[in-house]
Amino acid sequence: MWDWPVYYEPELVEEGALFELPDNDDGMKEEQRSHCSPASFTAGESGIWFFSLLWENGRDDEPVEFLDVVPFEETNFDATAPTAVAAS
Repeated sequence: MWDWPVYYEPELVEEGALFELPDNDDGMKEEQRSHCSPASFTAGESGIWFFSLLWENGRDDEPVEFLDVVPFEETNFDATAPTAVAAS
């Protein structure tokens, strides 16, 4: 999409996911529990232009939208710099 990175991650539900968690003795222990990640769609680069849809309230609800746009004045683009023009 106009050379911006675009990603889609489907919903992931794991009933018996294995997690490694810290124990009380500076070690790690394994624990099994349910895990769910909502579906998501993202496009763009954060800090320049970024849009996402996240189905964080479940697949039957509307997705949560997020738009991150940096105003042109806040970028490092120099509009006075010479540009290359292709010879015709």
